[in-house]
Amino acid sequence: MGRRFGHIGTKVKDISQSATGNSGVFDNNEVAILVAEDKWKKFNSFDCQYLVVAGGGSGGNDNGNGGGAGGYRNSYASETSGGNSSTETPIQVAPDGTTYTVTVGGGGGNSTFATVTSTRGGNGANYNSTGASGGSGGGKNGAGTSGQGFSASGSGFSSWSTSCITKTL
Repeated sequence: MGRRFGHIGTKVKDISQSATGNSGVFDNNEVAILVAEDKWKKFNSFDCQYLVVAGGGSGGNDNGNGGGAGGYRNSYASETSGGNSSTETPIQVAPDGTTYTVTVGGGGGNSTFATVTSTRGGNGANYNSTGASGGSGGGKNGAGTSGQGFSASGSGFSSWSTSCITKTL
């Protein structure tokens, strides 16, 4: 007598049954039999699309410039990655118990998913200095990371003055 198997999951209302009376739901033993007989194919690996965005850089002090945005890396459909670079290739993941690290770059840190890292934004320039490099560079010429963001431009503040306005009452 042959084995009768249905689908995995909970019972579905009004499910059509075979004339042999199949319940329509696999139990654990039936799944084990199908795997052992190589009639149930397990995934070896599959594509996993991602979007990984890092934290932004801080602004500069003493009339400094703004911080750069965190790096932006994307593998979804045909959307571009940071700095108008091409869509990245999805990573291969396996349902074999492998652990994939996820780090969220809060407070201006790098963000990571598995082997994909987005670089934190560059800090903005302090008075009369240059911005830091990062995913996107910090204000006043900080360098951006290729494929993640843009470099900053601009001269920023190289000098400043104050004036005092008084009014006699």
